[in-house]
Amino acid sequence: MRLVLSLLGLSTVFASCLLAQEEDLATGDAFFAFSLLQAGSSQPILAYTSFGGVGTLGWNINEKIGIEAEFGGYHNGTVNTYHDGTNSVTYLFGPRLSYGRLRRFDPYCHVLVGGIHTATSVLNQPMVNPLIAQIASPRHTVSEDGFTFAIGGGMDIKLNKYVSFRPVQIDYIPTVLSTIGPNGLTNTGFRSNLRYSVGFMFQAYEPW
Repeated sequence: MRLVLSLLGLSTVFASCLLAQEEDLATGDAFFAFSLLQAGSSQPILAYTSFGGVGTLGWNINEKIGIEAEFGGYHNGTVNTYHDGTNSVTYLFGPRLSYGRLRRFDPYCHVLVGGIHTATSVLNQPMVNPLIAQIASPRHTVSEDGFTFAIGGGMDIKLNKYVSFRPVQIDYIPTVLSTIGPNGLTNTGFRSNLRYSVGFMFQAYEPW
């Protein structure tokens, strides 16, 4: 009889601990970060760096599995000494696998799939765009939409129940986009991009 009561007591304590852990698990999170996007070489344009930011909304299915929706924007004003304006916007969605959302140090990885929109404005100089150099407009603008995805991960450090610091998130982001030629969009090229992000994550415990 004492053995049965002891087992029942241990089961109650164990269930209470599991329930407490589930109650401490955040329903979701919001991440805001500064990002640096290193765009790889794609002829005739060499590699260049863009600066911007990333915002992510996440939903925790359990302590280890979650879903993320991410939006990012980046800008570069000079590519290979040419003073153009290149803006890129990414919108991605996919699963996240964490070591443990309840742990103080939580490394994670994710695979996000979505699209990219780019818009580039180039000065109409003869050396840059000889066929349209005489057009009245001082700049020639080209925009394009394409498919992209992100494979990467990082580390979250819990500061308190509601705030975590993310010192590093690194993602490999390949794109297939056209390059700019004298007549607008020309040859399509594959570009390997690498992104670094750092910021803060805010956790929500109320149902969304």
